Amino acid sequence: MSLKATEMALSPARTPPFGRLGFDHYVKDNWDPTSTKSRDEQKKALVRGYLALGWRGRIPFRQRMADCPQEGLAEVPPAVPQDLLSPMHRQALGAGSSLFWIRTWYGNDEVSREDADRAYARLCEVVMEEDAMEFVDRPWVFEDESRFANRSGESQTYTGITPPYVVEAFYDYPDRLEASLLGKKELDDMQYLDENPDEEPAECWLVVVADREACEEGTVLFLEVDEFGEMLPGRLRVPPRDVATRINSYINGQHLSLETEEEEGEIYAWCEGDPWDHQAP
Repeated sequence: MSLKATEMALSPARTPPFGRLGFDHYVKDNWDPTSTKSRDEQKKALVRGYLALGWRGRIPFRQRMADCPQEGLAEVPPAVPQDLLSPMHRQALGAGSSLFWIRTWYGNDEVSREDADRAYARLCEVVMEEDAMEFVDRPWVFEDESRFANRSGESQTYTGITPPYVVEAFYDYPDRLEASLLGKKELDDMQYLDENPDEEPAECWLVVVADREACEEGTVLFLEVDEFGEMLPGRLRVPPRDVATRINSYINGQHLSLETEEEEGEIYAWCEGDPWDHQAP
């Protein structure tokens, strides 16, 4: 069983041509046709480099995206690949979403894949009980064992690291942290922040993780990553029936830091009892 999610109807007409994403311009500037790395290895290295720029560092590339004609770049060096991102991934960047849902538990030498699948199916079923509406689009749901499996079952929630499963998701969506066109307000904000560096905003992105503890014990992991893809302080463990409510609260501006007060480690977001039995407020 997979998480119930909204299926997106893909249309070639809605696929942004090369040049209409900030990452396209980063690829154009940095692709090395003489590299000994494979195409996939070089793509992943470029995604990591793009993330490492942070919000400010990505602005010049997003500015070039905004200035690019609707039909895309007219001239691209022949050696620069224009299809590192699939049409689905390019289209999805224009769709509204506020989170990644990532399944990392698929079993290991001690727990069979079948048992892990049953545990995950139970989790998905209970998560969806309290909200019949699908709360995430299918492109933002990652359930690929070959890419996201964590055999240890531990999620490595340490401030400042970029979990491997988060990096893997950004390989598909390098522009996800700032998918909108660069506008005057954002440029004005940057000028204001240059003059008031102490007021630098904390850009963040929500990641909901179905790890071993989530699947077996009913404690779903909520974490935020910053503009560099690095984990922020304060992670929540949420009962399954609270997941949809917590996501809606996040979308409405209640970031995890407001609840956790940036406390280090994982905070269990209910008082007592079995999380599987916990009822959403």
